[in-house]
Amino acid sequence: MGVIKRQSIKGTIYSYIGTVIGFITAGLLFPRFLSTEQIGLLTLLASYSTLFSVFASLGFTSVVIRLFPYFRDETKQHHGFFFLTAAVTAIGCLLSILLFLLLKPLIIKDSIEQSPLFVTYLHLIPPLILFLLLYTIFDSYNRALFNATYGTFLTEVVQRCAILLLTVLFIISLLSFHSFVLLYISALCIPGILIFYPLILKKQTFMRSEFSYIDRNLKKEIIYVSMFGIVIGFSNIIIQRVDTIMINSMIDLSATGIYSISLLFGSIVSLPSRSINRISTSVISDAWKINDIDTISQVYYKSCLNQAIIGGLVFAGIWANISNVFHILSPEYLSGKYVIFFFGLSTFITMSTGVSSSIINLSKDYRYNAYFTCAFGLLVVVTNLVLIPVLGIVGAALASLISSLIYNLMQFVFLYVKYKLFPYDKRILIVLIVIVITYLFSLLIPELSNFILDIFVRSAMMTIVFGSLIILLKVSKDVDGIKTTIIGRLRSFFKINNT
Repeated sequence: MGVIKRQSIKGTIYSYIGTVIGFITAGLLFPRFLSTEQIGLLTLLASYSTLFSVFASLGFTSVVIRLFPYFRDETKQHHGFFFLTAAVTAIGCLLSILLFLLLKPLIIKDSIEQSPLFVTYLHLIPPLILFLLLYTIFDSYNRALFNATYGTFLTEVVQRCAILLLTVLFIISLLSFHSFVLLYISALCIPGILIFYPLILKKQTFMRSEFSYIDRNLKKEIIYVSMFGIVIGFSNIIIQRVDTIMINSMIDLSATGIYSISLLFGSIVSLPSRSINRISTSVISDAWKINDIDTISQVYYKSCLNQAIIGGLVFAGIWANISNVFHILSPEYLSGKYVIFFFGLSTFITMSTGVSSSIINLSKDYRYNAYFTCAFGLLVVVTNLVLIPVLGIVGAALASLISSLIYNLMQFVFLYVKYKLFPYDKRILIVLIVIVITYLFSLLIPELSNFILDIFVRSAMMTIVFGSLIILLKVSKDVDGIKTTIIGRLRSFFKINNT
């Protein structure tokens, strides 16, 4: 549990540093210096590349997370697991790029009229597929070795700093837009290159093969986990990316750009959950190996409660500052206001269900997660098809909310019925009440003429009210522990300075 706490705090710090950098880039600079069509181009290139890279993984990300504990033995070079991972990655990459080349004419046909700019840069997708794949697979390998924060550092800090630098160079006319796009794609490839550093440093890149270690049962399990991993991974990427692809197809590239910028603000809610979920997977995987239900139940309970606390504060803070958001963005982005609300609410609901998905995915009943995720993906597609023509980009966000509610409910019911895992008590109701009280309090704060000052004052006062109530009501032992640590360090600091 100490590993989760330390790495989740460290990962959250990286995530929020990345958020600040990303906000400066995508929230401040992109809307002012790039057209909505240009922003849509960058979004769509990333969406298609991610879609194909997930197929390229051949479900092996799930194998790494779920089955590595059965190979773990550094004295025996983990029984050739690194070599096996590298071999599957190479095969998957070749198959995925071949599939892209086969589908390329259809993608061009679908986009040539409403998104000709996207067609111009379609050739950049194959290299991005490769490096996204390398990052995805070997970040999972790092996580299996209990290094969950390095990958976060690469994507949230290193990559975003590179993109910010490129954006500034474009703004001051040292880069043409064509050069900017090429270098932007290169920046997206950086994590896939640097992800190997800790593996090389810790001498974990064992190129020894040991296929004899994989007996009939383990081989069968690898195949099954891979098959379900493909289904889950592909469904997940449909859930995450199909809305932007469908908006481009059903509206245009400009609407895709407005939607992607609006999602940026809504997705801020989910940042704390990323680091918690990343390290929790390794702990849950080892717990399932010895059938330690108590540890799993404890991780499940704490993840739901703590993520609801953090996510609730962030969601309330974003919506309380929504008028300030559109001081930052230009008026053409105003149509994304309720995209922020619905997507932020959807993210908060998902955070409040904790690591339920990881628990199912790493259990012996992992196939059910594939069923649930497939249902989720189908719901996303159907609701988008119904709501986008009626409500435009707001319909896509509402589709996400409806689909998330149903999906999370399915997972919750399954864990309760199958394993009697119930992660909620009266504390979650207290958290919800505190969130509402904090938001209502924000309405009493007079709006300041300077929107930047207003953001700072409003957010600070909401944080004080929210944090004080959570601490006074003793909602979370982890929050109390952080409070005690901070007070202890402050006392030590002042004691040292007074001597």
